[in-house]
Formats: sequence, structure tokens, C-alpha cells
Amino acid sequence: MIKGSCLCRSVRYEVSAALGMVSMCHCESCRKASGTAFATNAPVATADFRLVAGEELLSSYESSAGKHRVFCSRCGSPIMSRRDDDPQVVRLRLGTIDGDPDVRPAVHGWTGDKAAWERLPHDGLPRFATGAPESREPRVKIRVEAPGSADATVLLAALDEFLAEHYPPDAIFGLHEDDHDPAHMVFLVARMNDAPVACGAIRSLDAATAEVKRMYVMPQHRGAGIARRLLGELETIAMSRRHTILRLETGNRSPAALELYRSSGFHEIAPYGEYAGNDVSVCFEKHL
Repeated sequence: MIKGSCLCRSVRYEVSAALGMVSMCHCESCRKASGTAFATNAPVATADFRLVAGEELLSSYESSAGKHRVFCSRCGSPIMSRRDDDPQVVRLRLGTIDGDPDVRPAVHGWTGDKAAWERLPHDGLPRFATGAPESREPRVKIRVEAPGSADATVLLAALDEFLAEHYPPDAIFGLHEDDHDPAHMVFLVARMNDAPVACGAIRSLDAATAEVKRMYVMPQHRGAGIARRLLGELETIAMSRRHTILRLETGNRSPAALELYRSSGFHEIAPYGEYAGNDVSVCFEKHL
């Protein structure tokens, strides 16, 4: 028997059967409803769910057509959600369970809608950009490498070729000589099935500031969320090095890159450093 309750303990329930698949939903609605980065949910058959106390305190909010989020009106704890088109099932909010229900999370959902500040854990669980099965994100391994390694060289050459097709030579800013010093730059390579598919780096500008450099995803792997994962890794590394500001430069002819950075919490600033005065440069900054 699984038992649970709200924060004030006025609403109490019991579940007489095993929970269904546990999922962590990162959509905006679940974030707003829970006040956290994601909501952890599991389906329960209505016949196996019983309110023991506090039914009169339950309120609900129809967050989307036919979907009702049920919570304690006294303390605000979210208890479950239910759908008009599936009355035989409720989706229990696992944070209200008392004790260990002997289940573990199985999947991340709606990761394409996650908060810009959230860092998804390296837990090996499958990730879905939306709620659709075909939106499953590929398994990507990211590791630190020297920018002069064989795979890094291939990726950087592809990046330079791509940039040369869209920008004049004076608008292409590559690595500096001291970027090969690991104390100055951290270079990441992303792989799928051991094949290099993307890269990105951060260089230290000063004690407070780091700069994102050399972000690139091979064309056939774009749209799968790899760039966003790389960017998240770079932000984590920057914070581990006690940087509090992250800057970057991209070009005004790269709409996908502009959208990535804007949707990841970066705001546009005036061109700085070697980018000052360049007509195609667009610079961004984010406080970590």
C-alpha cells in the first residue's frame, strides 16, 4: 500500500496497486504548477486511488482544455492531475508520497521546453523533446578533448567551411594561440555511436568572465537538441571555474544560433573585444 499526503497533512490518500511509469515532465505548465524545474508524475488507475481525508479541501485548475490539476486549497500542494478524455486514470505527483514507493524515474519528457537555467542530469534516462515518441533525443556522449585532437580538427574544419560560405574572412574568429592551454580553454566534443557530431568550447577572458567559442553541430544532426546540451555543459564548466558571466559572439546570418542563445537566457550586448566594429557580429551575455 502506497500512502501520501499534502504539505499540511490535511489531504491524505492511498494507492492499492503499483504505480505506472514514472516520468519527469519539464514543460512550462508543470514547471509553473510545481514551482520547480520539473514535475515527477506516475499514472494510477482511478479504481486503485482512494482519498482517506481532506477531499473537501481539494481544488482544481483547468490548465489546458480537459486537463485538471488538483491541489490542496489549504497548503497548495499539487496532488494529481486528471483528464476528461481519460477518466480511468489520474497522474499522481510523486513529491506527495510518504516513504519509498519502490519505483524510480524512467524518462524525461518535454525537455525542449525546459527552463533555460535547468541542467539536465547525466542519469542515462531517455529524453523526449516533446510528448511524442518520435521526439526522442539521441544518446550523446560529451567529453573534454584537446582542440588539436583528430576529431576536434575535423569538426573545426567543417565549422570553418560552413562559416566561409556565409561570412567574409574578417568576420570569422577562430582559436587563439593560448586556447590550446587547458587552463585557458575547455574544448568539448560530442559523439553519437563513437562518431564526432558536434563541438564547443569556453575560454577564460578574466576571473569573472568566460566566452563560448567554436559551437558547431554537423548538418545531419541538427534539430536534435545537441547544441543546447553542449551549451548547458559549457555553462556548468564555467560555473565550476567560478565564472559569473558568460559571453559569446555569433553572426547575423545564423538564425538558428541566434534563436538558441536567446532562448537559453542570453541577452544581446554591444560587440566587445575583437568583434567591436564588425558589422555582422552579434554578441550576447548571460549572468550565471
